[in-house]
Amino acid sequence: MLHWKDELATIYRSLAQELPAETALDAGTGAGVNLGLLLSSLPRVFRVYGVDADGASLEAVRRRYRHEVEAGRLELVRAPLEELPFEDGFFGLEAAVAVMHRVGDRGAAIAELYRVLSAGGFLVVMDWTPGSRLNPQGSAGAERSMREVFEAFRERFYIEDVRIYRDYYIVVGSRR
Repeated sequence: MLHWKDELATIYRSLAQELPAETALDAGTGAGVNLGLLLSSLPRVFRVYGVDADGASLEAVRRRYRHEVEAGRLELVRAPLEELPFEDGFFGLEAAVAVMHRVGDRGAAIAELYRVLSAGGFLVVMDWTPGSRLNPQGSAGAERSMREVFEAFRERFYIEDVRIYRDYYIVVGSRR
């Protein structure tokens, strides 16, 4: 089994060949771990956006990826996932990694991610499973989060891939 970071990087590289737009969103950037995976996995022509509701996290990420920001390849935006400040169909690829368990209204967040995703684009969600050793919220919270994510996915996306392991799950959906 691959480490989740390696698995996501492989998924991003694979999807990059099929995307309708050369724009990618890291939804819930946090410390920028997944942002780094997107930047290193996608071709340099992609413009990558990092979105987080926490301004301090974004400032730390801005310093960490200063060269990408200065080169115009990376833009950081402060916003909650439930209210994304982008036009409809803007992104070809979106990733929400280790963030859905923190979102207050997962259904609203996934609806927003759907809205700003191009037709034929992909959303990749990775988060902790109820039995995960990495799960910060406890088994019941992770179970509820996982259930709500899958329900919202089934309502809006064509599910392309699902991977469930002990510590994390990955679901990949495309916009119908």
